[in-house]
Amino acid sequence: MKSGEDTLLKDKDGKAILVHSHVADAKGDIYRVNAFLQAVPLGDGVAVQLADLLRTGEVRVLTAQEVLEMQASKPAPAAAARSRRRKKDLLPPAASASAESQPSGDADPGVLAEISMVISTIPDKMLADELRRRGYVFSAARLVIDKV
Repeated sequence: MKSGEDTLLKDKDGKAILVHSHVADAKGDIYRVNAFLQAVPLGDGVAVQLADLLRTGEVRVLTAQEVLEMQASKPAPAAAARSRRRKKDLLPPAASASAESQPSGDADPGVLAEISMVISTIPDKMLADELRRRGYVFSAARLVIDKV
């Protein structure tokens, strides 16, 4: 579904719930509706089907003002830069020197190899489900070579 498209579901006040809108449940937890009609919690947690969330209790669509206030309360970009610096400081001296000499867009080949090993241990379905939970829309195919 495209962003802003009607999900054909209504909140407790009868307002239409749209794709990529923010909703809040009775407990005050805030979710973002993705293109697969899942409610993805902001922060930690697992995505749930939007219809299941509507069945569990009162769900309301957040107003634009509430979303803007929520985004304004996020940490400033300067705080994110400080946390990146701290991570760099935790690296061994040789690794931090090589990280400083590389352009910001390039990754260390050793790190890429480690990431590749970790990703290869994750089952494909679990990896695809996690990416979809985070809002990615994709299709994938596995190449199989059959020697005859």
